Amino acid sequence: MQDSLLLYWREPASVSTGTELCRKDISYVAKTGVMLSLEVRSVPEVPVAYTTCRGVEVREVRADVTLEVLRIVEEVRSSLDEELIKRDKILLLYRSFIEKWVGSARDVKVYPELLLRRILSGRSFPHYNSVVDLVNAVSLATRVALSVLDLRKFVPPLEMVYLDRELFVEDARGRAMKLRKGLLVLVDGRGKVLYVYPYKVTREAYVDLNTKDLVVLSYGAPGIPTTTLVSSVAKVVGNLLSYDHYASCDEIKTAPHSP
Repeated sequence: MQDSLLLYWREPASVSTGTELCRKDISYVAKTGVMLSLEVRSVPEVPVAYTTCRGVEVREVRADVTLEVLRIVEEVRSSLDEELIKRDKILLLYRSFIEKWVGSARDVKVYPELLLRRILSGRSFPHYNSVVDLVNAVSLATRVALSVLDLRKFVPPLEMVYLDRELFVEDARGRAMKLRKGLLVLVDGRGKVLYVYPYKVTREAYVDLNTKDLVVLSYGAPGIPTTTLVSSVAKVVGNLLSYDHYASCDEIKTAPHSP
């Protein structure tokens, strides 16, 4: 079983290190489906909020979802300008963290900012599928970096690590991505890169039309309240459940744990 989820935050380490350190936990979870613990080591502290959802229907195009996405996009676009993007408090915190810990903000993209600049330029909102589009629309509105992953395509635990070497992966559309040493990524128990912070998911656990169970994650930066991350995940859950009445989602959790 891969229903249970562990989230780890570690200091800079090898991508493969997490697999060796957590092999016993992976084996136990795979056999029993029981979460042993939620370990978080955070230097620097970057909170994550997440939840799992099951029984979700993913469609290539869904009219009601498309209308909701367009509504969110137009609402954001109506009050958007270049100065607003530059001065946005959440985006500034992402940029500050990237400059200090990850590398130049010119090299590391903040996906919510890319979405904002895209619609400001008059370009259309990117289309993937009904679920990914909803998640991206919430990211646009909240300015929070979000990802959604197919729960059945990865092996727990999940771990945030700094890459200790250059790596090549494929993005959600199958395009090659070169990841340089020092980038912050989310890996699974096999050491597979699932998400490049705070940018985009890879092809490893991409949500497609066969996905039924998924995990939604929001990623913070120092200074971004955990409540903001929880709220963004809650918005995704609210949208998903309003269009998919047979789906169910677990309680939203955080790493580090919020009392």
